[in-house]
Amino acid sequence: MFPKAAHEEWTDGAILAAAKGLSPEQRALLQRAAAHPARDEFARLAHAKEADVYGAILKLPLTAPLHPTEYPNRVIAGIESAVESRAAQVALDVADHKLAAAEQGAREIIAVASIVIDMPFSVNVLTGHNLLQRGLRTLESVYIASGRERDARILLDSLSTASRRADWFVGTPPAFRLRRIMHDRALARGIRIETLIPLLSQTCADPRQLLFGMDDDTRRDLAYARDSLARFPSERLWVESLGQMMDGTVTPPADFRGGGTGMATLPGMIDGIVGGHRFENCVLFSPVFAQRF
Repeated sequence: MFPKAAHEEWTDGAILAAAKGLSPEQRALLQRAAAHPARDEFARLAHAKEADVYGAILKLPLTAPLHPTEYPNRVIAGIESAVESRAAQVALDVADHKLAAAEQGAREIIAVASIVIDMPFSVNVLTGHNLLQRGLRTLESVYIASGRERDARILLDSLSTASRRADWFVGTPPAFRLRRIMHDRALARGIRIETLIPLLSQTCADPRQLLFGMDDDTRRDLAYARDSLARFPSERLWVESLGQMMDGTVTPPADFRGGGTGMATLPGMIDGIVGGHRFENCVLFSPVFAQRF
């Protein structure tokens, strides 16, 4: 009912078809597909910082020791069908000219995928990666359906690169180790406060933070550095400026934005799509991010 390319999902074809109008049969099919029983839960998950899915199904405290083989290794049953249902609703939104709602739905798929990627066990990582690719294709289809194919190519290429976190910061300590250094009173204050640099640079490898801004963990890191590590107003100003830079609320220097090079102009074009100045600031802030452009 919805012609598509070999590499596409049927919902991708549905979104493109919806831009030209749906037949009664096509609309009826999409309405059935969009009527998922966990629709509200999916939306809540998309806007959550994280999800303790294992804590939700294990009865704690345990009454007896739990053998490792008894520990659940995959508990978000049916997540693929929930994503498919959300993509079907995106197609309906496109057909009804609700483009903002359609784009929000595609972003929710990307957000859920990012949470699944960060769950324990390789099966969840693989599932999350597949869902992320589907979410990116859904968002791309929305842009194409709304006549913004050029914007789609710029944005999607960049977010696909951002999702390859392991390739970006090879050799950089993980966030939990950096936070341990930041809170270690046995270390020099200068070392502790400087951990903000690699911590904040890692936000440039997170598709969710690139799209929606800094998450709560990043904001807590900044608040701790500002309130507990910075001693003078000048130091607090430095920390606050870093926060504004990573949140995209401060504009990069004029000589950076007007340089006329690909590095200067491409991130600005992406920011023109998603809003703010996060991509421009990531290029300016993180040398590894800059190499991607």
